[in-house]
Amino acid sequence: MANFFNTPLSTFIRGAQTTIHEWQMMLQSLKQTVIAGLIIVAILAGWQVYNKTTAYDQYIMQRWVTAAGKAAFFGHKSTIDFKGADGKTYKLYTGKYLRSNMAKVVWRKAGAASLVGVKIGAALSSLILLFVLLFFYLNGRRQGKDFHVRGAQLGTTGDLAKALKKVGPRGTISLGGIRLPADMEPTNIAMIGAPRTGKSVQISAVLDEVRRAGQRAIVYDYGGLFTRHFYREGIDTILNPMDERSAEWRPWYDAFEPAHFEQQAASLSRRHIAPVVSGFCGYRHPQTLAQGRQSKGYARQVPETLLNAQQQK
Repeated sequence: MANFFNTPLSTFIRGAQTTIHEWQMMLQSLKQTVIAGLIIVAILAGWQVYNKTTAYDQYIMQRWVTAAGKAAFFGHKSTIDFKGADGKTYKLYTGKYLRSNMAKVVWRKAGAASLVGVKIGAALSSLILLFVLLFFYLNGRRQGKDFHVRGAQLGTTGDLAKALKKVGPRGTISLGGIRLPADMEPTNIAMIGAPRTGKSVQISAVLDEVRRAGQRAIVYDYGGLFTRHFYREGIDTILNPMDERSAEWRPWYDAFEPAHFEQQAASLSRRHIAPVVSGFCGYRHPQTLAQGRQSKGYARQVPETLLNAQQQK
């Protein structure tokens, strides 16, 4: 079965079906549009006839239609009742009434009025037809384009800027020259890239914008790069037991239970060194806390203990 779809015959069949289907759909669309245009022409022609003829003219045309019907079924010798302009009612032969000058004059008048309506309706219908065909074309062009179903999208910076404008008012942070909405700033933003691709440069630019806006930032500076560029003596605060400029703070100042010291020990060292750190923190630090946390050099004993424990292992 799969081989059938790759044969010249199957290719011909697919092409023929596609072409015929497209022509059928096009003719159906044009048919509906033309019918709508004819309805508009008929309505405008009837309105012109109604507007340009008197009530008596309309009565004459109505009796003429009645006479034509009777003449078709009962012959020209049949009669109809006709009320004249003087208010009297007369019996007239249908054949003579159909050929009367009075009826012909009224029908010429109605024909001239309907011709004006047809011209106006034709012009209006042509304009509507043009707009409909343009709509069909633009809609087909839009549907022929790729559309996004789900997941990430690739786009230009202009596309991204337009999408972010719909989220909300602009905030402080810019990434790649595009200002992020204020509602997105508290969310998680990941900067992923190979070494030396500009991640630190972009973060520095963000911190510059935060500082210019007079806002605060908490920076986890693993390598000290941002501390060297942004730290201001007497204004900013460093929380680093290994830095002489640090405020009086130790990681285990926030530990109050033995389990807290165990967690900090596990996070600071490998498994075979953790018991040493846990003992160091758990048995010595509470006494230091009781003495008022006065020794900054105490924190530097932790790396020495870790190093000694690793050498002994």
